[in-house]
Amino acid sequence: GSSVEMAAALKQLSLSGLGPMQRVAVGLRIAVDVPQQQDLLLRFAGLVGAWLTHLGAQPDAMRTFEKIPEHVVTDICEVLQLCARAEPQRLLSCPLVSPLVSNLVCGWLGMRELLTSPFVRYSMAEVLHTFVSIDELSASRDLRFRQFGALMPGQLISLLDANAAEAVQEPLLALYVELGLHTHASAVTDKNSQRHAIMCVLRSLWRQQHVWAKLQSVADGDGEVFGEFCETLVKEAVFLLNDALGRLADVR
Repeated sequence: GSSVEMAAALKQLSLSGLGPMQRVAVGLRIAVDVPQQQDLLLRFAGLVGAWLTHLGAQPDAMRTFEKIPEHVVTDICEVLQLCARAEPQRLLSCPLVSPLVSNLVCGWLGMRELLTSPFVRYSMAEVLHTFVSIDELSASRDLRFRQFGALMPGQLISLLDANAAEAVQEPLLALYVELGLHTHASAVTDKNSQRHAIMCVLRSLWRQQHVWAKLQSVADGDGEVFGEFCETLVKEAVFLLNDALGRLADVR
């Protein structure tokens, strides 16, 4: 149940005189079971990820994915975020996680033909943003790594292999643009917060020289995705400037 329900249940135990003993039992059970549950969840997420990858490689993949509920993908992302917040080192030590993040989370972020909803693909970007946020919190405690801008040992963003870190840039740029063109039919979303999260991920990736070099090659090449991204940034800047100038009249 929820934390409120748990607190109410513990209060009832306390009133019955069994509270201290029961709290110890619950605490021991949590200490023993939660790590095992996390390992089980990660293994299950890896299994589902392998299944999705297999389905995506089939000739009739588009028709198959029309029948698969969105939560099959988003639940994997939620498991990764939950484990990252609860115990980052467990993610780093699990051999299943790096391939799952590199191949599914990063590799499928640009699969618009299979994952047609940009909000499903954004759930993958949320995983990366969670990693970056936790890494930045850790880095803020160590001025040396923040000064040199290097990857700290044990950073969650290191779960992305080099190829995935380079390749995920274009899907993130495209998703940044796409989110501004869609409205979620069943949930209230904050497009500005979503775009800010994507920019945080990109900023973190661009600290790696090989990723920054890849972005430059993308810009020098066909550059369609990069051009649309830059155009969106300019439009946003113009909108914000126009809005700010309009509010000056209210100040007077």
